[in-house]
Amino acid sequence: MSQIPDIKEGAYKNSMYFEKGILLLRAEFRFKETGFGLDRTFYRVSTKDKIAKSQLKKHIIWGIYQNSVLYLNAMRLGMKKHYVVVQEIGKYCYLIGRPIKDISQQAAIGNAAFYGGLIGAGITNAAINAKINDQIHYLVNLDTGVPHLVTQPYLEHILAADEKLLTKYKDELNPHYLSVMLNYVGLLNAMYDN
Repeated sequence: MSQIPDIKEGAYKNSMYFEKGILLLRAEFRFKETGFGLDRTFYRVSTKDKIAKSQLKKHIIWGIYQNSVLYLNAMRLGMKKHYVVVQEIGKYCYLIGRPIKDISQQAAIGNAAFYGGLIGAGITNAAINAKINDQIHYLVNLDTGVPHLVTQPYLEHILAADEKLLTKYKDELNPHYLSVMLNYVGLLNAMYDN
């Protein structure tokens, strides 16, 4: 796993502060998995520290680094509330998350509630949740804090910083495989670490 040198334990306000090692605050946080069965993507965060509680409630905290794990505020990344674990830390942080419902999906639930009552809304909501229950793979660029889907075009875009690495990637037999793409993300992160 690629690492940012000298990561301090604590909460960070944004990706640039994390990259530079500028803490928002230090506190002891507890993380509890949310969801059932295989859906254990998100974590609830709690703390006894009053200032940290206030920062959590206001969604000011971008990420928390504790016990060699980076947790990112999923809501600030355009996902559901709570936090997600970063699988690889580097200039391009890799994580797995789930998107929130879009406006048309929210409207469908509202219409179902209007025409079908609570039962109609419940059935529609369950059907939409089943559609978006997939785990989506993201890269978060620490320079911008913007999440991007792990796709072949995006990977080619970020690999353009190193022509040799880009050429090697394009020569891969199966460049669209997630494992291949993540291998190149790791190589790219290692390049930026040096």
